[in-house]
Amino acid sequence: MTRRSHSITIRDVAQKAGVSVATVSRYLNQNAPISDEIAKRIQQVMDELDYVPLRAARYLATRKTGTVGLLSFTIEDGFFGPLIAGLEAVLKKSGYNLLIAT
Repeated sequence: MTRRSHSITIRDVAQKAGVSVATVSRYLNQNAPISDEIAKRIQQVMDELDYVPLRAARYLATRKTGTVGLLSFTIEDGFFGPLIAGLEAVLKKSGYNLLIAT
C-alpha cells in the first residue's frame, strides 16, 4: 500500500533520530524518562521535518476527545458571553476544547 501524499509520521521522526517509535512516543507524551541527549535529538529532527503530532490520532489512541460540551437553551443573555469566555479560557489552559450547542 502506498501513500497518496507524504505526511511526516512518528515513524519518520524515529528513523531519522535513530531511536524507536516508542522512544519518540515517550518523548511526546512525557510519560517515561529519556536522556536529555535523546530528547534534544528527537526535538531537532521534529523541527527539521516540521513534524506536528496529529490530534485526531491521539484522540483515537487514547479514546479521549479533549472536548467539553455545553448545552444551553440560549446564549443570547448578556450573562452567557463572559461565562463562556471564562470557561473556554480555563479549559484551554487544561488542554480541552469547548463545544457549544443551543
